[in-house]
Amino acid sequence: MIFQILSYIKYSLIAKSVYSIKDKDLQKIAKHIFDEECDYYAFVTMDMLRKKMWSDQRSIQVTDFGAGSKSSNANERMVKSIAKSASKRSKYAKVLFRIIEKNNFKNCIELGTSLGLSTGYIAKANSESKVITFEGCPEIAKIAKENMQFIDVKNVDIQIGNFDETLPKYMGNMNSNNHFDFIFIDGNHRKEPTLRYFEWLLEKATEDAIFVFDDIHWSKEMYEAWKIIQKHPRVTVTIDIFEMGIVFLNPKYEKGDFVINY
Repeated sequence: MIFQILSYIKYSLIAKSVYSIKDKDLQKIAKHIFDEECDYYAFVTMDMLRKKMWSDQRSIQVTDFGAGSKSSNANERMVKSIAKSASKRSKYAKVLFRIIEKNNFKNCIELGTSLGLSTGYIAKANSESKVITFEGCPEIAKIAKENMQFIDVKNVDIQIGNFDETLPKYMGNMNSNNHFDFIFIDGNHRKEPTLRYFEWLLEKATEDAIFVFDDIHWSKEMYEAWKIIQKHPRVTVTIDIFEMGIVFLNPKYEKGDFVINY
């Protein structure tokens, strides 16, 4: 917690506007994905689902293969508690939506389905896309499947189990011509696994692909992972908005690391 507080203070002091991005094409994309006035009808549906989850009184058994919850490490937890602590705030979930919508991405992967709130934003951004999402906990995945039905989403495939097993298995079965253009990593929250998943997924990432890493300021080791990712030779641009880190691979952009106020 102390690390997060200190990180936020530092972030607040150095964060700048999107106009600090000099590459005009990239600045245009950034202005769109961070434009909170840019609203969509899908957001109404997602707000309904979020409220539904916030009032869900069910208790479930939680299996966690990662760094645990910010608020509780109990094995039995209420759905509404998971919804309030583990799900992305709508402000940030909308960033995922706008990235996909702006770039017309059609092959998306998510590590960390949770209750499916972020998954819903990803899936609704492009109804023609295919979203492969991975969740470690069977009980949580079951509710996520219910939620996909609630929001009438049919382009989501939920893979259940430990990422270390399910992700390489899925990628090993992929056609050699299949690739991902949007990757959201929101699971485990530890340095070594985060970097490992990044390297695995890079093998199937297109040149235009965008990675989004959740909670890059979660802990010292997560921030260390972020700094290593920034230096990767395939990475051209990174944007830190505190709760998320956005990574561009496209070599047409002028290389740079930006801290943007959002």
